[in-house]
Amino acid sequence: MTTDEPDIHTMMAELTRPHTHTEEYAVDLGGTRWSRRHHTRVPALVHQLLGATPARTGAESGSGPVSKPAARIEALDTLMLIDDEAGEWIDRLGGVIPADTIDHRTQRTVAGSGTLARLLRLNGLRDTHRCDRPRGHRDENGAWCCSAHHIEHDVRRWWHQARIITGWDTPAYRPFSTCPVCEHRGGLRINLELQAGFCVECRSVWDRTQIGLLAEHIRIENAEQEADTPEGE
Repeated sequence: MTTDEPDIHTMMAELTRPHTHTEEYAVDLGGTRWSRRHHTRVPALVHQLLGATPARTGAESGSGPVSKPAARIEALDTLMLIDDEAGEWIDRLGGVIPADTIDHRTQRTVAGSGTLARLLRLNGLRDTHRCDRPRGHRDENGAWCCSAHHIEHDVRRWWHQARIITGWDTPAYRPFSTCPVCEHRGGLRINLELQAGFCVECRSVWDRTQIGLLAEHIRIENAEQEADTPEGE
């Protein structure tokens, strides 16, 4: 899987619409290594979160067994977070928060319909308040330059969390380390190929530009734990 991060339009599209997942692999033919790509059509990330039961492989080594119910709870928790925050943005911008779609045959809510509608509505409102800066900027108090750049930051955060939880690149690595923000132990989820991670407790996100800081925190913490462990244990 390529580690190039898509733009904000692609992230929003992958959250809300079926899209193509591309995985790179290498084959050896006649002594020469060739690069190949495998393309898979997948549902919107919102729908993937609804049905997520991430596979377990060696990528989770050292983290202990992870039950399917626990993985599903994390996926649904991520979906609820996206739904709530998208709705809050629409309300803040003066828009009307879309309701869930009702299936007239069953009179039941169509799963994920409200979240999809809110993301699409927010995408239409995103440029309502945009500054002249090419990139988002926060001042010394943490305030954003404009709502458009703040929303784009949140969309990136939602996209990273959804990708990591659904495990399309690789199942999330779960180090038994503390989060450097909230200090909760065991809540970090890291996608090694995507080069991104987040904490399921405080929802802090580390993207490709920040993952090195998280890796250094884990390395230092592991070194301290090894130093405190008596020899022979």
